[in-house]
Amino acid sequence: MKSKQLKIAGFVTIASYLLVICLYFFHQGTKSHLDARQAESFVHQLTDNNYDTVRAEILISERTAIKIANQLFSEKYGNWHTFLCKPFDIYSFNSYWFVYGPVSKSKLDNGPMIIINYHTGETRFKL
Repeated sequence: MKSKQLKIAGFVTIASYLLVICLYFFHQGTKSHLDARQAESFVHQLTDNNYDTVRAEILISERTAIKIANQLFSEKYGNWHTFLCKPFDIYSFNSYWFVYGPVSKSKLDNGPMIIINYHTGETRFKL
């Protein structure tokens, strides 16, 4: 009796997995993508400030700024160096997040620094 129940449970499990996979591929097939000309049109609209509401919002939160800084510091300085600089200091000045990875007191200006515009996401490193 248990053998028959296990076979039914296995069949239901496999059927469920197949259903989920089929639904995923169906969903992927219903997406519409932009072609290069349409994308270029949107780029011009955004850069010509036709969407003023985008600039009024804070698009990059403090938490997101720390994640961005962590990723960029890791790519630039390496994972180990970035890990040793945590926790990061973060401050907000004039529409920018200033993220700093503290280092020893004798080398205060040698820590990794980045500013992130919280309206546009533009980033700049201290060289």
